[in-house]
Formats: sequence, C-alpha cells, structure tokens
Amino acid sequence: MSRRTDSLAFARKLFNERGSHAVTTNHIAQEADISVGNLYYHFRSKEEMILALFDQLDEAWRTRLNVPDPSRVTWADLRSLMAEHFAIVWEFRFFYREQITLRQNDRRLTRRWKLANQRGRDDMLSLLKSYFHCLGYAPPAPTGLDRLADACWLVADFWLVHQEMRTGPVRRKDLDLGVELFASIMRPLIASLEARCPPLERPDAH
Repeated sequence: MSRRTDSLAFARKLFNERGSHAVTTNHIAQEADISVGNLYYHFRSKEEMILALFDQLDEAWRTRLNVPDPSRVTWADLRSLMAEHFAIVWEFRFFYREQITLRQNDRRLTRRWKLANQRGRDDMLSLLKSYFHCLGYAPPAPTGLDRLADACWLVADFWLVHQEMRTGPVRRKDLDLGVELFASIMRPLIASLEARCPPLERPDAH
C-alpha cells in the first residue's frame, strides 16, 4: 500500500478506538511510523483525512451493498445485505458514532453524507419494492412502503449508537442484533400480507 493509503488505515484504526476528537495528526504519524511533515504532504489536516475516509466509506457502500439480481430480491438477499452493511458500520464505526458532530464541523462532509444517505435510503426502497414483487404479494401502499424503508434505514444508520447509549461500547457481534431487528420489523408485515392479500400472479407463472 502507498503511504497515503497506510496513513488512512492507521487514522481509521485510531478514530475507531479513541474517537476522532481525541486523535491528532501527531498520533496518526506516530502510529504510521512517519514524520508529521510526511503526513502533511498527503493531507493538509485531520479534516482532510476524515473526508478521504468518508470517500472510502462511500465506496464501500457502492461496491459491497449489492444483490445478485436487483429485479428478483429474496429474503436471503435482504438479510445478507443488512449483515454486510453492519460489517461496514464496524469498519467505519467512528463515523456512525460522531456523524452529527463531524457533519456540523465540515460542510463538505455534510453535502457528501446527505447525498450518500439519500441514495442508500432510495436503494432500500427499491429493494423492498422488488422483494414484495418477487414474494408474490402487492407491496404496501406507497406511504406505507416509504415508512417501512425509513424504519429499516433508521436501524441500519443508528443501531450502533442506540446500542452504545444503552449498554456502552459495543463489540462486533453486537451489531448482529441489528440484522435481527430488521427481520423483526419485516416479519409481521409479511405475515399480515399473507393473511389479508391474495398473491399476485407472477410474471413467470405461465
């Protein structure tokens, strides 16, 4: 890896362990075993490093949160996607813990986060629509589907913070509970659809 990539990796490690507010560029340079001047050659400030790390986070969202066939989404796809999402949350957990403060301190980060967050929420809505279609049941009314997407996205975005407020610092396995909460949101709705709504005729039924 390049010095720049190495420095970002060490910064992310320290930010995750201590919080970005408690880490200075001196700490990062010491951890990376380079001079502060060398670090400043690649990044003008700690804020520039945080922006670069957000770009890595956004790239992870774009490349790792996909399903094999978006037009035929299964329950296994949704669970797998949520599990991968929480793997990303763990890798970049300082962002999720500090997102409000970080965004208040940097308008550039605010703009990038807002765009990425909206894209993620829209993707969640599209996946849910596809899932209900493949399940063979009419999806909830548009307003209900929007609220379902919001509920699922809230779990995805704030589960780590919620757990730490309740129990203190979380471990990697604690994030698996977020996947189960997502499932618990979905199960009653599926059961309700099965009880009240006749299955749709699937396009490939004939």
